Amino acid sequence: MKKTKIIKFKIEQVSLLTRPFIAPLITTISKDGKVNVAPMSSVSFGSYDPPRITMAVHPSRRTYKNILETKEFVINITPKDMIDKVFLCGKKFAEKVDKLDKARLKTFPSEKIKPPRILNCLAWIECKLLEVIEPKSQFDRPILFCKPISASIDKDCLNADGSLNYKNFDVLLALGVGNFTSISSVIRPIEIKDKAMYWDEYMDYIGHKK
Repeated sequence: MKKTKIIKFKIEQVSLLTRPFIAPLITTISKDGKVNVAPMSSVSFGSYDPPRITMAVHPSRRTYKNILETKEFVINITPKDMIDKVFLCGKKFAEKVDKLDKARLKTFPSEKIKPPRILNCLAWIECKLLEVIEPKSQFDRPILFCKPISASIDKDCLNADGSLNYKNFDVLLALGVGNFTSISSVIRPIEIKDKAMYWDEYMDYIGHKK
């Protein structure tokens, strides 16, 4: 057995050890109706049942301001071939610049909220803001605690039994500090002979089985 060599890791970069995360584009709308788009690699789940999503957003960003104003946003889950558009949407432009037009991204209406969905993504989660967890330090980012109210997916990303088809659900993933990968590049589903716990068993375990 190979001996593990343990060394110190910079605490300032510890977030790199928790990745990869999805690298979606977030669409929001201002109170005067202007749509904004920005990449966000801090999206995670806060709860399985009820479903909740968390997202850390810097307070200087228009995404943050729009969500506080309207309480709504869409998580547009991007495929790996959209990486150039994700990078472009992450650049700083004057407020009058339409980043959707700049990145040649087309939108279509959401099902339950005003911010639109972006075409050619793989899946979409429409969210409502529930709570803002304010930071205790000026250097920390607020955490948005949100409720997903509608979700949709490209039909080709699902298998016949409703499970995800990872060959087609080839999501762009953020590794941090400008590095990206994708599901097909980094993993393939690993079969476990005796799974520790199935979904129904887990829901029963935490007391939420219906």
